[in-house]
Amino acid sequence: MEMFASLARSAWLSSAQRLSRLPVHTRMPFSTGASPQTALIGTEWLQNKINEKAEARKSGSDTNLRIVCCAGTNAERPHPRGYIPFASDLGVHPKLKSSGDKPSTTNQIIPARLVANLRLMLKIDNNSHVILYDDNNSLSAARTWFVLKHYGHPAGSIQVLNGGLERWIAEDRDVVPVPEPVNTSSVKDAEMVLPEVPDIVSIDRMKELVIKPDDHQIVDARSRNEYTGVEKHANKRGGHVPGAIHLDWRTILDSNGMFRPKEELRQIFETHGIDLNKPAITYCQVGMRAAHLAFALQLAGCKDVSLYEGSMNEWLNRDETSIST
Repeated sequence: MEMFASLARSAWLSSAQRLSRLPVHTRMPFSTGASPQTALIGTEWLQNKINEKAEARKSGSDTNLRIVCCAGTNAERPHPRGYIPFASDLGVHPKLKSSGDKPSTTNQIIPARLVANLRLMLKIDNNSHVILYDDNNSLSAARTWFVLKHYGHPAGSIQVLNGGLERWIAEDRDVVPVPEPVNTSSVKDAEMVLPEVPDIVSIDRMKELVIKPDDHQIVDARSRNEYTGVEKHANKRGGHVPGAIHLDWRTILDSNGMFRPKEELRQIFETHGIDLNKPAITYCQVGMRAAHLAFALQLAGCKDVSLYEGSMNEWLNRDETSIST
């Protein structure tokens, strides 16, 4: 429960702070909408949903829209640039990794029990339409998307705001100073076990695929210097998984930090030798950039995308794993 202490503390938000959240006004200077059938939405579409939620709140009801800021801030350390109206703070580190002393533990995704707690705090259930955003090229939002999807939230009801907070503010849309209050009354009752989607690949499976890749494509989302071993970070060794295709995650973004259109993404993947009709496994250093690239692969139409959760934080620090440079 320590992991969620910062979220629980948001209950102390004063009445004055909560009353400062006035209904937003419609500002749509750009046509940046997107189809709600995609995993990516635009600012105009979200603005319309916020307006609907504001109207519902006025009449004493609500909508199923849940907006989550994944920027690593919390109620005690709120985002200095404010929040999109009705957004709650994720309140925990956006890596969403297990805590522990052993690498075998810290390399792995946050357990279902804690995700169930997090969903309760953020007032999310399987009927919620969840919109995720951050202030870092959607890196944290895509990671949160992957984690929620992995633990069974309907994939069609989780979306990422293209351009995030930067785009929202650039269009002069309203922000509020503090996040939505979170649920603290039933946090201790979150003992439910969430279903897990089989989209995480273990190190043992990765070893098998290095020997016999079948139709699987392994994609390295790190920088070129990391891929070639020039940059090792704190790893014992440098390099990449043998046979992995290199595609820097930043390639799929435009100069404004927006995801490129679907056809451009498809062309990028094709140019790098990635077949969208075959299974793809992404990895990076800790799973953040890999989740971002997995998100882009899905946007482009790849139906079978998995993530090697341990990534190079695990692979390059194990003596028995093979590497290429």
